[in-house]
Amino acid sequence: MEDGANKTSIIIALLAISLIIGGIYILNQSLNKNDLQPTTQTNVASNPPRKTPTNFQECRDAGGFIIPGPPEECTFNGNTFVKDVSTSQNNRNQNNQDNQNKQNNPSDSKSDESKTGQQPTAPKNFDECVKMSGVVVNQPSGIKACTYNGVTFVQTNQSGSTTNSGNNSSQTLANNEFIALLQSVNGNESKYKIIESGLPNAKWLKPGAPMTLVGVSSSFNIDLQVGKKYKFKADITETNTGFLINKIESVVLVD
Repeated sequence: MEDGANKTSIIIALLAISLIIGGIYILNQSLNKNDLQPTTQTNVASNPPRKTPTNFQECRDAGGFIIPGPPEECTFNGNTFVKDVSTSQNNRNQNNQDNQNKQNNPSDSKSDESKTGQQPTAPKNFDECVKMSGVVVNQPSGIKACTYNGVTFVQTNQSGSTTNSGNNSSQTLANNEFIALLQSVNGNESKYKIIESGLPNAKWLKPGAPMTLVGVSSSFNIDLQVGKKYKFKADITETNTGFLINKIESVVLVD
């Protein structure tokens, strides 16, 4: 009896040991299988490390601390970057130089305008007024006049005389002649005061009357001199409010 009981105990112990060993083996195999399976990693979006700035603009873009200038400075993580102002300063110097060159050489500005298709600011005579699409009207005498931006240019006779007749300002004037004293010249505009008039029964074109003309110098190729007297031969019409010079035929320096 006692021997049978011992055998039974031994068998039970062996079975228990076998179960334990089997369990350990199964557990080890399961762990090895998990180790062999590929793992899938998911990249989680995170804030990447900021790029270390290398200049002022990168420092500003990275949120660095700006120190007012000039020149401005930017500090980031203990590094300080100074704003490069040499480029903008060079651009300003170049612009100033270009403007100075245009003032010293106005012909260059006119050349630039011609390249860009821009027209001069104002015409100088009747022909230029027509080319720049000024308003052309026929005067009562049949002579044309062109108006551009409020300035009127009268069609002149290019074959008119420009000879100097000396210092003889006291002379008999024809009905279509008058003598005027040049008082001022502003560009292509000249202002006069009537000295003598040959127009009979003149109401407006008489001594002392003011007169403004445009394009005299360029039309007759005359170097106008302030303080000098000029004899004009022109088609003159008087109205109820003033006189109208429809066409200038000649301009002569008399004094």
